[in-house]
Amino acid sequence: MPGASRGDGVDGGATRAWCAACKTMVRAPLHAHEMKCPVLVRAAQARARAYYSKDINVDVDVVAGAGGEGARDDGARDEGVREAKARAAAAALTAASRSRDSHGGDLLVDVPANESLGVVARECAQNAAERRAREKELSAPTQSRHDAQFAGIVSAMRLYGLVRSGADVRASDKPLYVEFGAGRGYLSHFLSDAYGDVDLALVERRAYRHKAERSLRRRTGFIERLTIDIKDLNLNAVDAVASRDLVAMAKHLCGEATDLALRACFGRGSTARTNFRVRGVAFATCCHHRCAWNTYVNREYLISLGIGRDEFEYLTKISSWATLATNADAETAGEHASGAVHFDASHAFDDVTDEEKLKLGRLAKRILDEGRARWCQSQGLSATLEAFVPRTTSPENVILLARDDAVGERVGVP
Repeated sequence: MPGASRGDGVDGGATRAWCAACKTMVRAPLHAHEMKCPVLVRAAQARARAYYSKDINVDVDVVAGAGGEGARDDGARDEGVREAKARAAAAALTAASRSRDSHGGDLLVDVPANESLGVVARECAQNAAERRAREKELSAPTQSRHDAQFAGIVSAMRLYGLVRSGADVRASDKPLYVEFGAGRGYLSHFLSDAYGDVDLALVERRAYRHKAERSLRRRTGFIERLTIDIKDLNLNAVDAVASRDLVAMAKHLCGEATDLALRACFGRGSTARTNFRVRGVAFATCCHHRCAWNTYVNREYLISLGIGRDEFEYLTKISSWATLATNADAETAGEHASGAVHFDASHAFDDVTDEEKLKLGRLAKRILDEGRARWCQSQGLSATLEAFVPRTTSPENVILLARDDAVGERVGVP
């Protein structure tokens, strides 16, 4: 059964059972609880939705073991072998640093910011503050640190032509903004605060209280929440996106969720999206140590750099070094100062200094995001990586921007 028990117990004469789905002890029999278990009920509701398609955005061939080059030898458990693989990943990473980026320039560890970002971010934040002052009852309860990141993301989108003020947009050209990993939807709320009413779809697998829709429904043109895991989301079957231009966006879309969201937008082969057009993408990436080989969108790029499945495992672990908080930035690192991921090759990096680890970690993130930018280009979009806030605001400060230039020309995007 979906909520299989890990053991029964007796409490006050009543037999109790463990529900693995909602992780609570319930009155036996377990099957009676499963009919009303909130976790199982939500899962059943998700499966019944027209846009649910199990693992549609996962590369099933790789999951099944047809990974091709760089396939993992699961029998290799010797510490010496693990250390050799870890060193090979670091060597491949260092060699990759001498390659060129998607624009033919040097592959810089630190992604530059748009020179105009600061000015536009201040304008964006002022617009949002003025609207919040006028409509206090419709404001979202966000922290200043998050507001700075929202302003940076929305400003980067505006500079890249993905956001236009309400007066500049014809009704026929109004896109649908799809926020992936939306949480409570505060990025969407900030976008509405700063640049007027917009059409919104919020994708989030968890159920939240105090959602932004409470106030957004009273001001925006259209809003819909899609409660579903991104890996199972078939956007082609969502009525709200039919025949629309989409702008996909996210604040800190964690690990493989970025890759799943990219596949949800573009698909491939028989799952290619035909019911809508992607005008642009704006994903602030994070938590690269949670990326997975079977879902990463551009394995071909990594393999060309000498990074196969085995090296990828250590590449993602190395990426966690990029957000190690020092005494100087521990207070500003915030939710991303979680420390390094555990290595099972304990002595492979004994001779690597903390400064070198920091650089390698940032390079690992850069390589993974560079592959994503190149993948977007392979889908016919222009793409770039930019810093949307200073590292002192968030160590996870890189945003992947992509746009369909053909659409941009139609709506007058610079």
